[in-house]
Amino acid sequence: MIVRFDPSLTVTIDLALGQNLTQKTKSGLIKLTTAGIGLANAVNDDTTVLLTEKLFLEQLPKSISQRQISELLEWT
Repeated sequence: MIVRFDPSLTVTIDLALGQNLTQKTKSGLIKLTTAGIGLANAVNDDTTVLLTEKLFLEQLPKSISQRQISELLEWT
């Protein structure tokens, strides 16, 4: 899957790795650790933070194709 990302994503991932919220697998994937899942759940359960972002994510289909991602990311 090809998705554009903000260059600060690398910094964010490095910080998450440093805080043991994520781990890098042998194949290079980044996965949440138990602590990362706990933090994600806490943020998700808090109804006072990231309201716009949560609404956006809730509106996405449960499965999404590369074409749909491309359409979502077009700036026209």
